[in-house]
Amino acid sequence: MITLKGAAGLLSSIHDITLETTFTFASLAASLKDDIILTQPATHDIHKPPIFLPPSVITFLGSACTLSSASVRMCWSALKDSIWAGNFASVLSTDCIVFVVLNVSSPTAQHTFYPPFKICQNATCNRQQNGLLLGKAEQRKAVYFSLHHGTVPAWSIQFYCESCKTTYHTNYKVVGDRRIYYDYTASLPGVVQIADHYFVDYQVAKLWKAMMHTSCTSATSCAHIYNLALAKAESTNFPNTKWFTKDVTMDHVWNAFIITSLLEDCRQHRCILDVDQRQNQSERFTQAMLDRNRRMRLYNQPLARRHFCSKCTRVFSDEGNTSESPRRWAEHHPSPKHK
Repeated sequence: MITLKGAAGLLSSIHDITLETTFTFASLAASLKDDIILTQPATHDIHKPPIFLPPSVITFLGSACTLSSASVRMCWSALKDSIWAGNFASVLSTDCIVFVVLNVSSPTAQHTFYPPFKICQNATCNRQQNGLLLGKAEQRKAVYFSLHHGTVPAWSIQFYCESCKTTYHTNYKVVGDRRIYYDYTASLPGVVQIADHYFVDYQVAKLWKAMMHTSCTSATSCAHIYNLALAKAESTNFPNTKWFTKDVTMDHVWNAFIITSLLEDCRQHRCILDVDQRQNQSERFTQAMLDRNRRMRLYNQPLARRHFCSKCTRVFSDEGNTSESPRRWAEHHPSPKHK
């Protein structure tokens, strides 16, 4: 960890650099860590900062911090170890970063969603065994429905392993014709991909589900409420394409409801969500929902198994036995209360 005295000595040759500029540079560079790794050779050790920054990052940091290219290189040389260690991650949240216009028609997106892995996770893959980075990437424009900042434009990055033919997305990987979600038994993702170009905060999805459960709010009304109360999209520039919409739709709400519910169910039962990649979005999760509902009918809810009320329990007398044995009526005839 570099000391303030040490940093001052290394940065003293930069004319009129301020403490605020130094913190802004370090925080912005920390938020661009994934973008920096993406440009490195496949043999690069991701635990060590690269010696040089890519030209695009130098241009961005120079414009954001009002520094020359030479000054950006000097700042990186002095602070790269602390930046890479994450010591500046909490100084300026990436959610609050104001990205600048870099002489192009649209601003740099405030959010870029990367897969959680930089190296292929297939144990039998040659690239994984050799420790090579996933270098083949595809970038897509996206829309992010956030809780605190409304609807904002974003980028979605997906990695492709040329050795084992696996494609890594933000929440899942595609292997052959199967879409396999990552292991979320420890905790659910903060952001959920609900369509190819759309992402939503998990807390927003929970809000929609709570509205449906407690007040019978329709998916259309959930979408309308978000667009009116939380979107804040009127002053944000979005991709100018006919198939992009900055408004939440009924389909977005239902996709979020289904995907988060299935992920929560898989987390509770310590399993992984595995669905058919070949099917349309409207049909992709049908079998997983059928399996979940079949299990609920067979085993019921944990608390309901120990519940005996007059509506769901009947007492019958066995023939030849004077004692009465309770039998669960709900096992074969569940009341609406427990469906």
